[in-house]
Amino acid sequence: WPDALDEALGGAKTRARAMQELERWVNQSPDSAQALIWRGYALDRVNEPLRAQPLLRSAESRPALTRDPELMAALGFVRESRGEGAGARKLYQSAALIARRRGERRLEAEILAKAAQSHRAAGLLAEADALERRARSIAPSPAR
Repeated sequence: WPDALDEALGGAKTRARAMQELERWVNQSPDSAQALIWRGYALDRVNEPLRAQPLLRSAESRPALTRDPELMAALGFVRESRGEGAGARKLYQSAALIARRRGERRLEAEILAKAAQSHRAAGLLAEADALERRARSIAPSPAR
């Protein structure tokens, strides 16, 4: 999830390096939806949402996004962090469906858990409870 960047973005020295690395990633892989999403998230975190928006729009237009449930969920997470909960919930729903169709149960459960958090934050408690139950029911059993 893009929030793995939060610690690096917290300090001035590490923030500058993280931003440089993300910019380099976008420049080296301009068609990478993941690079665009993570750079957009970082720009939001350093209070540059106007610079983040075009990157996120560009990520949405990448064909890989429609095929990769993890990327779609990451974009949903970024949308949620921007206060765009309804859009995030739609992305989570689509991502969970793709993961389910692919048989990626652990990923589907993880996405459903994020969707549940989003629903809960929006006051949609019954929906959040249902998503949490579904996530728990499909999560793989821990290895013994």
